[in-house]
This record gives sequence, C-alpha cells and structure tokens, in this order.
Amino acid sequence: MATTTGERLQKSRLSRGMTLIELAKGLCTPSFLSQIENGRVRPSHKILSALASRLSVPMDHFQLECLELDHHSSDDQHDYMKYP
Repeated sequence: MATTTGERLQKSRLSRGMTLIELAKGLCTPSFLSQIENGRVRPSHKILSALASRLSVPMDHFQLECLELDHHSSDDQHDYMKYP
C-alpha cells in the first residue's frame, strides 16, 4: 500500500504504463520526479497539481494520504503516551 505522496505518485504513474520521462516532460526533470517518488523532495503545489492532471487523478488523491498519515501519527503518539 502506498503511504507517501511519492509512493502514490509512482503507483499512479506505473499503473498507467508511464515512464519518468513521459510524466515529467515539460513539468520538471525526470530526476526531480524520481526524487519526489523516493521521498527526497516535496513538490510544490503547482507541480503536484500538474502531475495529478497529467495522471488524470484528483489533487486530493495525494493530499488525503497526507491527512491520513497525520491522523495515524497522532494516534501513535497518543498510544505511546497512554502506554509508557
């Protein structure tokens, strides 16, 4: 299961049979896209929006995941505090 924006981006790209070069064309470099997919950099809203559009997925496809991670993180912290 994809848990980061980059992993979700990569999963969407691969499920459409696209290469890094094809997805990045005119938006960013394939190297930058690879760095996003590997969690090394965070894309700007503008780049992420363009990538979502090119992949034909709604922008919240990537944003909802971030909210879920934040929710789980706070649950984990709560459990940690609850059970020292």
